[in-house]
Amino acid sequence: MKREVDVSGEQQSDFQPSAAYSGYVIGLLVIVNIFNYIDRSALAVLAPLVQKDLEISDSALGLLLGFAFALFYALCALPIARWADRGNRRDIIALSLAVWSLATALSGAAQHYWHLFMARVGVGAGEAGGLPPAQSLICDYFPPERRAGIFAIHTTGQLLGAMAGFILAGWLGEMLGWRWAFVALGLPGIALALIVRVTLREPPRGRFEAAPPQAHGSYADNLRELFRCRTYRLLVLFLALNGFVQFSLLQWWPMAYTRVFGFSVSTAGLSPGLAFGLGSTIGVLLGGFLANQTAKRDPVLPMRIGAVSLALVLPVAAGSLFLVSAFGSLLLVCATQLLWGLLAGPVIGALFNVTKPSLRAMAGAVMICATSVLGMGLGPFSVGLISDLLTPSLGTEALRFALLAPLCLIPVLVVVILSSTKTLVQDLQENVIIPAR
Repeated sequence: MKREVDVSGEQQSDFQPSAAYSGYVIGLLVIVNIFNYIDRSALAVLAPLVQKDLEISDSALGLLLGFAFALFYALCALPIARWADRGNRRDIIALSLAVWSLATALSGAAQHYWHLFMARVGVGAGEAGGLPPAQSLICDYFPPERRAGIFAIHTTGQLLGAMAGFILAGWLGEMLGWRWAFVALGLPGIALALIVRVTLREPPRGRFEAAPPQAHGSYADNLRELFRCRTYRLLVLFLALNGFVQFSLLQWWPMAYTRVFGFSVSTAGLSPGLAFGLGSTIGVLLGGFLANQTAKRDPVLPMRIGAVSLALVLPVAAGSLFLVSAFGSLLLVCATQLLWGLLAGPVIGALFNVTKPSLRAMAGAVMICATSVLGMGLGPFSVGLISDLLTPSLGTEALRFALLAPLCLIPVLVVVILSSTKTLVQDLQENVIIPAR
C-alpha cells in the first residue's frame, strides 16, 4: 500500500513526535507569539513620545495604532494562509517573523508621520504570517480533545507579549528614546526566526481527523466551504466584534493613564502592562483548564461559562475607567482581563475543531481579516476620533469617556456567543470530532 505523504514531505506513519518535543513546539510558538505582540504593542506605550516628536493628533495616532497595521495585516493574511494550507508552515512562520522584526526596528528610523506609517504597514504585513500557520500546526500536533487547553496556552503568548511590550517599550523609551526603543525591540526577532527554521518540524496535515485533507479549490470555493459552517460564521463575527472592543482598550489604556493620572511613559507601560498581562494570563489558562475538564461532559459548557464571564466584563471595565484611585483602576483592569480570558481557549478551539484540516490556515486568516479591519483597525481609530471631538469640552477627561463607546458592544457579544452554542454540537459531528448522539 502506498504511504500517504503530506506536502511537507513527512510520511504520516513516520511522524510520531514525543510528548517532550510537542511541548517544545508549543513553547516555541508561544515565544513567537510573545515577540509578535511585543512589536505590535510597543507603539501604544511610546505614543506620547512619538506624538510630541512628530506633532500628530489623536485621530492620526489612532490610524497608526489601528489601520496602518491592521489593513495590511488583513490584506496579507489570506494569500499567506492559502500558501500555508499548501506549503511548509514552519518556513512561513520563520520568514514572517524576520520580516515583522525588521520592520519594527526600522520604525526607529522614521523622520515623519508617513515614514512611521509605512513601517507599521511592514509590521502588519509580516505578522499576517505568524498566527494562521501556527494555529494550523497546533491542530496537527495535538488531538481535538486537548486543543482548547493548548490554544489557551498559545494565546498566553499574545498576552505576555502585550505585557512585555508595554513594560519594555516604556522603560526603553525613557532610557534610549522612542527610536532606539524600536530598534532594541525588533532585532532579537531575527535570531528567533533562525531558531524556528532550524528546530521546528513540519507535521503531516490532518493527523487526528478521520478523513484525509481534500484537494484545494479556488479562493471562492475555500471561503464558501468555511462559511457553510454556521458555528464558524458566528465565531468569526464574535471575534471581529470582540477585537473592536479589546483592541480599543488595549491600544489606548497606557495613554489614558498618562493623561488622567499623570503617569510617566515607563509607569504607563509597567502598571497597565502588569495588570493586563497578569489578569489575561490567569484568565486564559484557567479558561483552558476548565474547558478541557467540562468539554468531556458537554462540549458546549465552556462557551456558556465564557458567556457569563463576558457579561461581567461590562461593569468591571467601565469601573476601571472612572475610579479616582489609580491603584483601584488597575485592579479592575486586571479583573477585566481575567474575565475576558476565560473565553479565549474555548472559542479558538471550537473554531478550528469545526474546520476541515485542509482549510485551517485559511480559517485563521479569515478570522484575522475580520478582527483586523473591524477590531485593530477601526477600534483604536474610533476612540481617537471620539477623543478629538470631546477634547474641546472635556479636556484630559475626553479619552476616558471615548473608551466607553466600544464597551457598549459587550451585550451583543454575549448574544452571539450564546447563539454559537446552539449549532456547535452538530457542526462538530459533521467534522467527525465527536460521535453523533
